Amino acid sequence: ADSSLHLGPFIKTKSRAPVCDASKLKCSACLCAKASVRSPSTLSPRRALKNLVLKQEHLNPGDCLSADHYFSPIPGRLLQTFGREQAGYTCGGLFVDHASGKIFNFPQFSANGTETVRTVQRLASMARDEGISIKSIHADNGIFARAEFKEYCELNRIKLSFCGVGAKHQNGVAERNIKTVAQWARANMLHLATHWPQHASSTFWPQAIDYAIWVFNRMPNMVTGISLNEIWSSVRGDSGSQLSRTHVFGCPVYVLDAALQDGKKIPKWNPRARLGLFLGFLDSHSSQVPLVLNTKTGKISP
Repeated sequence: ADSSLHLGPFIKTKSRAPVCDASKLKCSACLCAKASVRSPSTLSPRRALKNLVLKQEHLNPGDCLSADHYFSPIPGRLLQTFGREQAGYTCGGLFVDHASGKIFNFPQFSANGTETVRTVQRLASMARDEGISIKSIHADNGIFARAEFKEYCELNRIKLSFCGVGAKHQNGVAERNIKTVAQWARANMLHLATHWPQHASSTFWPQAIDYAIWVFNRMPNMVTGISLNEIWSSVRGDSGSQLSRTHVFGCPVYVLDAALQDGKKIPKWNPRARLGLFLGFLDSHSSQVPLVLNTKTGKISP
């Protein structure tokens, strides 16, 4: 057996922090973010008669992706507007690969057909960069059934399948992952609101969702030690070193003074770093380069 594969209750990283069993610890932000109605303990769970039917025969990355939109009543913050945007994100397109389980997220200003097509174009481009072609998409019978979206899929030889009207259980792969990601993102924002309320804002939900998915895709399986990113790309990476560089969403971070970054000098007694707020990572940058909010100017930058 491969001794590098992780077998146990803990996820190995290169961090030198002591390892302890945190399974019994409770987080107030998580408890507030993930609370839901539970069935009475006297009821036995319903047996799934068709387990994993939606994923049957989808063995290779790109064979089929489930897609759906999620919506937010609060406009989401953009990166380049210093928090003064006139129109923010109102929704997002989420795609889940059936073979690997990897999640792709694309914030959108609107859920119309044109912007949804643009989202799928970005997804297809990302897949091509890794040598993967998208063969089919499974979605609800709404926005994804628009004429412009069908035309794009037909031109690019992408097979479309739809669930019934109002039958969200038939798109359960996307729906379940949206619930998971939303819970993680909500917990991120509540944790920030609890510990640093003067800089907390519900408009950070696009960054909170992106960071939740960034972590989700890099979490190794508890048995095999392989992450969703590694299954998608068919390349064994080093998720442990990336996870060791993660921070709590919204935690304080210190950024070296810009003059010092350029090799210049500053007055001897001036601060050599400024305080910022951690908002995750960008896939277009190294995992060593975090996304930081300047608490004075409102600018978000790597």
